[in-house]
Amino acid sequence: KAREIGLSTAKFHNASGLPIGNTENTMSTAELFKMTVHLLDHYPRVLEISNTNTLVQPKRNFSEPSTVPFIGTIAGVDGLKTGTTDKAGNCLITTLKGAGNQGKEEFRTIGISMGAKDKQIRNDSMRELLYFVQNNFAVTQIVDSEKVYDTVELSSSKAGEIQIYPSEELKMIINKDKGVSYKAELLDVKAPLKKGDKVGELLVEPGGNAIRKIDLIVKEDYEAADPGTRVLRSTQSMFSLFKSMLYF
Repeated sequence: KAREIGLSTAKFHNASGLPIGNTENTMSTAELFKMTVHLLDHYPRVLEISNTNTLVQPKRNFSEPSTVPFIGTIAGVDGLKTGTTDKAGNCLITTLKGAGNQGKEEFRTIGISMGAKDKQIRNDSMRELLYFVQNNFAVTQIVDSEKVYDTVELSSSKAGEIQIYPSEELKMIINKDKGVSYKAELLDVKAPLKKGDKVGELLVEPGGNAIRKIDLIVKEDYEAADPGTRVLRSTQSMFSLFKSMLYF
């Protein structure tokens, strides 16, 4: 099952996580993140349990405070799990849902701290991580499919130019201190063009993340220019080039 959800190097010897002699379950930080995402996606009710400050069972006369830090003290924290062994140290997975201080749209944060010497160091490092996310990250719309990306000259069209749009919008969680770079790669297209025709690709690199490719399209029909108009535009273009060469 672990391999099915992408935990390629994790090793499990039991379900409790407790050592058996010198044998322990082992997972990397990246794999803990993958497992947490899988848990929240498939078993979201776990947050109803982890978000409880105190577990009370009157029939057993039992009342015990939660061992999960920051529940009720940092806004948005709703889980998730502590864990400690001699080899792993003091570990903590914290889940938080909120918009942070940089935006209005909520997003889920999963923080992982491993190998701390004690609970105080563990909690301090997690608190610093959560505040860093809240203060620096936000859900940001970086591509708007309803907004004209560019107006491009196209001499083969009757209008002489076309307006191009991204085919879809793109929202991502990005660091507000890192910009977004855009680069359009246009195809060698000629009119006539139909609404929805692809005319290129938009390469988007948001906040240092991997490049995303989005098709560039036209959102209306463009008729072809008549032969006379094409000849005139070609002549004008050659004349402009000749003038610039003389000036140089």
